[in-house]
Amino acid sequence: MPRNFKLAEKLKWKGVAIKEPRVLLRAAIGTLLAANLVAAVMAFKPFGGSADDLRREQQALRVQLARLQTRAATSKRLVEKVETARREGDQFLANYVTDLRTMSSSIQAELNRTAKEAGSRRFPPRWTWSRSRAATPWR
Repeated sequence: MPRNFKLAEKLKWKGVAIKEPRVLLRAAIGTLLAANLVAAVMAFKPFGGSADDLRREQQALRVQLARLQTRAATSKRLVEKVETARREGDQFLANYVTDLRTMSSSIQAELNRTAKEAGSRRFPPRWTWSRSRAATPWR
């Protein structure tokens, strides 16, 4: 850099030096004006929303919360009904439906008793068991 370099001489704009008090005051006033404009925009149009906007949003969220709570209560009642139906279905199956082996022995005992009461002779049973199908006679 040359020894005769002077920043103040280089910073002249249209013949006016930037270090002059008039220019500095104008720059300060311009900066304050810009800051006031920014503050006014923030005061009159808040970025988060006005108080009315926030109240409307709060009301909408309360309505949404009430709907969701109603839906949750309905779902809980439905779950209780499903559990009750499952429990009652299991009780029904335990009380009124027998497994395959118990059923066949019960049927054979009943047929033997009926044959004895009728005085007839009963042939031996010819049942075959298949896991994929129910017991089928004479297969």
